[in-house]
Amino acid sequence: MNSTADTLMLLTGAHPVHVAFGKSAGAYAYYIKNMVSKQQPAPLKGITLMRSSLSIPSGFSYALCESCYYYPAIKRRLGLLPKTKIINMNSGPLYYHLTSGRIAGMERRMLLSLLREVDGHIVFGDYGIELAKRVGVKGPCRKAYPFVSSSRFAGFMEAKSDLNNRRMSVIVTNDPYCKGLDLLFDAFATVKEKFSDAELTIITRMEIKEIESLPGFDRFGMKILQNVSDISKCLSDSSLYLQPSRGDCFPVAVLEAMLTGIPSIVSSENGTKELVSQVNKKMVVGLESKALAESIISYFELPQKDRLELSSLSKTVAAPFNEKEQLEYFRKQFTSLKKSL
Repeated sequence: MNSTADTLMLLTGAHPVHVAFGKSAGAYAYYIKNMVSKQQPAPLKGITLMRSSLSIPSGFSYALCESCYYYPAIKRRLGLLPKTKIINMNSGPLYYHLTSGRIAGMERRMLLSLLREVDGHIVFGDYGIELAKRVGVKGPCRKAYPFVSSSRFAGFMEAKSDLNNRRMSVIVTNDPYCKGLDLLFDAFATVKEKFSDAELTIITRMEIKEIESLPGFDRFGMKILQNVSDISKCLSDSSLYLQPSRGDCFPVAVLEAMLTGIPSIVSSENGTKELVSQVNKKMVVGLESKALAESIISYFELPQKDRLELSSLSKTVAAPFNEKEQLEYFRKQFTSLKKSL
């Protein structure tokens, strides 16, 4: 343990961007090994939650949480974490699920109650602020932005995109509902009626059978690429990227597509709408498959000249989301937040 660290970082998913944020703040990283999952029965979920909460180290001035504020909040309620300020970095769809009804009943009431124990908040972009207001967050709040790592940034920027096709792509790491695959599959069927040569590539780490079993999956128009090592190559084979997400705070996948020069269509419940709207406001759509299909068709009907302009602008808008700039911005925001507590 780093004895000089005043900040403990609690990691659950340990996304590389979040880990980098913690390192940039000089935080001591603590990985919560036994996490609560949606599939667990209620009694086991309660036991896991309590054990993980009690395992959190004490003695730090601040606890920076990777969306998992409820662990230190429970320990504080037990009187075992009295001097640590809890800072939640909301990087997942939890706030959206709390307000949309996907999380309901006793679990929702408990999570909202524990949220009151949080002293400060870091959210991703303007959409993060929007979600925080919806869920009734109290206390100081600061924005940060994720980034494409330095080791991968140049590869995306240098990729050559073929915009003269009707191939689309989407990256899905987990939770097809959050990523809006049901909306996408429904929209794709409409697009396929208009353009018989339309194709959709699903880039994923999920099991192929799990994707194929989803309602609306089209074996003749869709292909699945699993555990891809070179994302930039897969993206550059497409002329359009799609992410009609529900509660997706600021997906790095959209940044990667934009850096590759692939224009992107995202939902109004996706944090990267902040960037996509700078490219073309019509490429931000509501959570409706009809609106998504109409936006896709409109894009494919554009002249090549207009597609190239959207491609160039996408690269320009995404360029600031590199590791150096965003880590510096995070440090400033985190320092400011700590001073306000």
